[in-house]
Amino acid sequence: MLDTDKTKAELLAEVAALHHRNAQLEREVARQRQTEQALWESEQRFRRIFERSNDAIFVIDPAQGRIVNANDRACQMLGYTREQLLNIAISAIHPDEMPEFNAFLQFVQAEGHGWTDELTCTTSWGRRLVSEISASVIELDGNLLIIAQVRDVTARKAALKALADSELQFRTLFESSPVGMLIADAEGRFVRTNRAFQTMFGYSAEALEQMTFAQLTYARDLETSRGLFESVVSGGRTHFRTEKRYAHRDGHLIWSEVTIFAIRDAQGRFQHSIGVVENITGRKRVEEALRASEERIRGLLLQTQYTLTDTEAYAAQLAHLNEMSEKMSMATDEDELFSIVTRHTSQIVRADRASIALLTDDGAQYRVLVLHGTKRVVPAGTLLPVDGTLIGRAMRSRRVLNNPNLHDEALSETSVVVEGGLQSSLIAPMILKQRVIGTLNVASQSLNAYDKRDEDLLLHIATFLGTALENLRWNKELQVAKDSAEAANRAKSEFLANMSHELRTPLNGILGYTQILLNEREITAKQRDGLNIIQRAGEHLLMLINDVLDLSKIEARKMEVHLTDFRLKALLDDVASIFRIRAAQKGIDFIFETLSALPEGVRGDEKKLRQVLANLLSNALKFTDEGGIALKVGFHDGAIRFQVEDTGPGIAPEAMEAIFQPFYQLDSDSKQIEGTGLGLPISRRLIEIMGGELHINSQVGEGSVFWFQLDLPEVYGLAAEHVETRVVVGYKGPRRRLLAVDDKWENRTVLTDMLAPLGFEVIEAGDGHEGLDKALKFKPDLILLDVRMPGLNGLELIRRLRATGAGQHVVIIVVSASAFDYNRQQSLSAGSDDFLAKPFRLTQLLNLLRTHLALEWIYDGAVPSKLPSADVSLTVPTDAHIALPTPADLDRLLDLAKRGNIGGITAQAEQIRAADSRYAPFADKLLRLARGFKMREIEAFVKQSIEEGATDDTSCC
Repeated sequence: MLDTDKTKAELLAEVAALHHRNAQLEREVARQRQTEQALWESEQRFRRIFERSNDAIFVIDPAQGRIVNANDRACQMLGYTREQLLNIAISAIHPDEMPEFNAFLQFVQAEGHGWTDELTCTTSWGRRLVSEISASVIELDGNLLIIAQVRDVTARKAALKALADSELQFRTLFESSPVGMLIADAEGRFVRTNRAFQTMFGYSAEALEQMTFAQLTYARDLETSRGLFESVVSGGRTHFRTEKRYAHRDGHLIWSEVTIFAIRDAQGRFQHSIGVVENITGRKRVEEALRASEERIRGLLLQTQYTLTDTEAYAAQLAHLNEMSEKMSMATDEDELFSIVTRHTSQIVRADRASIALLTDDGAQYRVLVLHGTKRVVPAGTLLPVDGTLIGRAMRSRRVLNNPNLHDEALSETSVVVEGGLQSSLIAPMILKQRVIGTLNVASQSLNAYDKRDEDLLLHIATFLGTALENLRWNKELQVAKDSAEAANRAKSEFLANMSHELRTPLNGILGYTQILLNEREITAKQRDGLNIIQRAGEHLLMLINDVLDLSKIEARKMEVHLTDFRLKALLDDVASIFRIRAAQKGIDFIFETLSALPEGVRGDEKKLRQVLANLLSNALKFTDEGGIALKVGFHDGAIRFQVEDTGPGIAPEAMEAIFQPFYQLDSDSKQIEGTGLGLPISRRLIEIMGGELHINSQVGEGSVFWFQLDLPEVYGLAAEHVETRVVVGYKGPRRRLLAVDDKWENRTVLTDMLAPLGFEVIEAGDGHEGLDKALKFKPDLILLDVRMPGLNGLELIRRLRATGAGQHVVIIVVSASAFDYNRQQSLSAGSDDFLAKPFRLTQLLNLLRTHLALEWIYDGAVPSKLPSADVSLTVPTDAHIALPTPADLDRLLDLAKRGNIGGITAQAEQIRAADSRYAPFADKLLRLARGFKMREIEAFVKQSIEEGATDDTSCC
């Protein structure tokens, strides 16, 4: 019984325990539900943030290198669907910066978070976006993930770059402007001035920085000028324009048109002013002369008006006088001017006939121009003597001649005048600068038609006419001078273009074959030395040609700055390596020293900087026979300073400016130094164009130092540069077909002999029409095309070829001896893919071929995996099936070959080629052999051709 009760108690306890446990479980479940609800709400908040964020958000699994989630903004930014993003590798989004991106992910995993603004993403359509990324590590289901928030900052970066470019362009414009420019502070002190401003007023930049505009301003203009400037500083106006006088350093006055703009910060506070100053002294002189002339005319008109306005009777005459003066100011030639004056004069002084007589150059005769009224009296254009005539009498006396009754004048001309019905006349001399140039004449059919008032009036009109005639002739002379100057400039530009083309064409052959022959293995040391001499001489001539062309561009203000990102250290090393060798050859020292850490990449005009350094170092090398030369580069006052030093003879103070004059040359030890004397003038102008200034410090007997400073902004991320020094002997892959189109066989042959040994199949065409036919027939991979050709020129060939379906995708490189910038632009506008100026280096040509044909070169000593092979079905005729000329031509060629007559062989081959295009391959091969003076090969080739011709004849029979 006790056992049963005990069992029940235990059971009751267990039941109570179960109830208690159940209550605990219910509380646990409730808490779990609350936690799940909070987690769900948190996930919903995260999802809303994730989906609605303006930034792209990616969830990345770093272990797999894949994206496991992305929001809609991420899909929109990169141009993928969410499914596509989850199925591509991160390397597809960061193809160029995977090492940097992996390093960033590793940093985030180690630190828990990270940020960067320099990674680039690539969209599905290939656009590159600069992105700003912030990332942190999260743990999900035991996996470490990275959540990255990505913001597209491409536009911001582009804006910053555009701002930097704009600032550089402003600095370049400021320094290279042909008019004076200045920057001044609130007190009018010059903070900065350009070269044109300094030259205009005769002060150095350093001297001007210690001065204010008030010290330059002419005293009488100072008060007005100061008031205008103060109004700009105070904010009363944004800018002003005025004409004022400045005092040159030597004391003479310069009239200037000055425009001043205020530059203010975001709060409107004055920062500085920018001014543009243009020398208008010449214009002022002209205006003063015109003003004086107008004052004379105005005075004459006023006197005339006073004469007419005393009675109402002359009101109509005054109106005619005013109308005449307005029309005279608009006359464009002498006939129109004379017609206006005579027509209105006839109304003003009541004349039946009005004419003008102009004195001839010898002063002995005058020519009568009848412009109003009866013309049967004296025909227009009649030449009459001065002596013994009424008009001649007025010219001699230099006063008005009033003839009240022509019947009383016993002169040869008066009888004719009277017979024409005229009874009286009035003749007024035209006097210009104390010199009589003619007369203004009126006549009436009435006796005693004119009184003293008419005499005064006609004299005023005649004087007025003389002044107007002077102005008209002056303007005409100015226009003729302007037209002549423009024609001279056009002729000069055309001459320089033709000179460049004509000189570069033979240089292309000289330097081209020098490069080809220097690559030959079987040449002696003596031959190699001779070829090196030819190459150096040719390159020296090319340098002189370029100097002359550069000078012409500078004088015509057509030289522009071309900004690119380039590796400064590589440029300096390249220049130093060249002059280290040249200095060693001369037996002097060369030092290249960087005085401070330099940026790896900079933005500027690489070509002009290289040219300036080469010019300055060449100049130093020429004049230094003992000691050495040095190139030193480093930062100075926030810019990069380039300094060239030498231990040469030095420059005398009186020659300091002369050395910057074109074609000026110094003598060294009574020995004339080679060169054109253009290096320093060109260097100085190029430096100014780039925003710097060339300085010199020299001591006679000790040497010279030239230096300049340039603001070259640092750039980042330039690709590593590799300079290939190995010799190219071929390329991998299928054989590529090239078409060389040039009317000069020397140029075609240079291209063929450069490229055929590398495995290219080169087809030649001697003019534009042949080039177009062969381009359509043989479908080359690339065309090397000259521009100047008779008949169909290169530009028109490109346009016609691009208009065809077959010619739309072929690569076209223009290879031209017309090397101006506008020639390049014309070629690219016509449809070419690139431009190469003659003469060119083989490496330049190979770089273009590699770029446009995606070639992989085979170098000397390398074993090719697969040499280019020709597709027989597409090749041009080879030796096995070349069309042969007539037996008579072959016999003549064999005779010339046996006699060693290269000239005769060349002429015969050209004649065969011109006679029939089918024989072009035969003639081209013969010309190549002839140009190589390969007499044995020529004789063997002709004999083989004769035998093949005989075999063909036999088979036909």
